[in-house]
Amino acid sequence: MQNSTGFVSEALFSILNRTLFIPVSAAFTLLGILSNLANIIVFAKLNQKDSMTTCFIALAVSDLLYSLFALPTLIGGILFESGIRILNSILIRSLLSFGFVNCKPLFHKISITITTFMSIERSLCVMRPFLVRQVFTRRRVIVILVAIFLLLTAWFMPVMVSVELVWKYTFNKTASVATLRGTSRHAFLQELIFLSTGFPLVFTTQVVITISSIVMITGLKSHLKFRQAASISTTMRNNYKHRTTREYRESKPEEQVSKSEPETKQNAPKGSGESTGEHDTCTPQNTDDLTSTRQFSAHEEQPSSPSLHLERNLTSTKTQAVTSSEAAPSKEYRLIKTVLVLAVMHVVLNSPAMIIFVVRNIVPGFGITGRYQHIFRISGLTTSLSFALNGMLNAFVYLRLNEKYKLMFKKIFCNA
Repeated sequence: MQNSTGFVSEALFSILNRTLFIPVSAAFTLLGILSNLANIIVFAKLNQKDSMTTCFIALAVSDLLYSLFALPTLIGGILFESGIRILNSILIRSLLSFGFVNCKPLFHKISITITTFMSIERSLCVMRPFLVRQVFTRRRVIVILVAIFLLLTAWFMPVMVSVELVWKYTFNKTASVATLRGTSRHAFLQELIFLSTGFPLVFTTQVVITISSIVMITGLKSHLKFRQAASISTTMRNNYKHRTTREYRESKPEEQVSKSEPETKQNAPKGSGESTGEHDTCTPQNTDDLTSTRQFSAHEEQPSSPSLHLERNLTSTKTQAVTSSEAAPSKEYRLIKTVLVLAVMHVVLNSPAMIIFVVRNIVPGFGITGRYQHIFRISGLTTSLSFALNGMLNAFVYLRLNEKYKLMFKKIFCNA
């Protein structure tokens, strides 16, 4: 056993790697594969032909590919640490661990770029909704996503092809076996890729996502206030029209009655005084009834407290306006909230990679072969664990914030 290097010994690192990092990472990676497969199936079944659904599918595809290439590396680590002799040749172990490990950063960077694009698109949509909907159509978004996949794949391709199959002599079998190893340019290309797309890309995307999140929150609040003010104005205008129409309809029968009074007097019989007396006694009685009815209706229409009546009208108007303004942008609000949660989750779970890069350039010996190599390797395993967790949690975000996704998910997988 080696002496302790830094603060973590070889034995402690081996125990942590066997019992904690490899099993937990394998579980998260397997759940990530299942959850992203579910995301692709559910969004495909929904058949929503909008730009954000296309982005969600592309993000699920990139996370799925990352998990598919991360799982063989974990299987190779489990075989190496456990000493299982089944399928434990050097070629298979190197293929599982060394061959696929170069593909993991590619799809992780693709996921980062897609998340950044979604945040920018949503923030611009909040600020200029009509313009963005015309610019970021579904066809153009598909072109942008395909370009992201192709450009990053072309950038990572030199590292992935700088692997060769060679014969290596092993002392255990006293024979030469086939194995994979990097070429002479592999280390240089890997360092170049890390310096160009490692810290710079992660740092830039986190800054852009943070700014986009602030813009989304601010723009959404101002947008909701504007809609609420417009709804209050529209509701007050409609209430005024309704009240004017109602007063006109209530006053119309009174005008008809007042017009019919002269006709009644003209058509009255001019015979005997008895008939005239009957008419004289009936007419004042009907007039008094009509006057009392008018006074009662006028008293009923006139409020006892004008300020209280106005306050009640304004309160009911604001309540109706708030209800209509909250009901209208419900879909937009949920969509922006979904992108916000994905963006915040991305920033939090990608922070360890930034911290490792900064510490690696500040602390001497913090590297693969330095004094603190085991701490560096543990931090690298923690970063891989956070990446696997990031790809797994997207499905739970959709289940919580997307009602259509939730209903379709239950219909497909729960038979509900």
